Amino acid sequence: MAEIVIYYRFGGEWKEKEDGSYKWCPRNKELKSIVLLDDPNKVKYSEIVDCVFERLPVSRRSTDLKLSYIPLVSIEAEPKFILDNFDAKCYLLDRCAILQRRSILHVELIKNNESGEANDKERLDVDGNEGLNNLNDEIIQEDYFDKDMEE
Repeated sequence: MAEIVIYYRFGGEWKEKEDGSYKWCPRNKELKSIVLLDDPNKVKYSEIVDCVFERLPVSRRSTDLKLSYIPLVSIEAEPKFILDNFDAKCYLLDRCAILQRRSILHVELIKNNESGEANDKERLDVDGNEGLNNLNDEIIQEDYFDKDMEE
């Protein structure tokens, strides 16, 4: 059994910079961590989500999570969104070969209405970006919780 430590930031969103690269724009500077006690090949997406939710100051009924990271590649990369078990496995196995370091996980908090479903505006934003999602599972939302983000 392996110990997997994942560091993550939450409550922000990705913004594309003028040069085409991406920057995580956080609402706070807090860095959190979780520990999974399992083989990286066996960890499920739902396990990561469950562990992250346990450490967040939000209600699971009123919030969805969108997990992402920047892959450790030699070229500028766009954020990679973790949507399923395969994506989770890729994230856990994507480490710098020399230093055995993993990219920080970024967690967007998607506010739901009281019924636990994303509101119509958020759903429209996701649907409007479906074409981009085919390239790298990227989903960008405008007016995230209707607050301005630092650029």
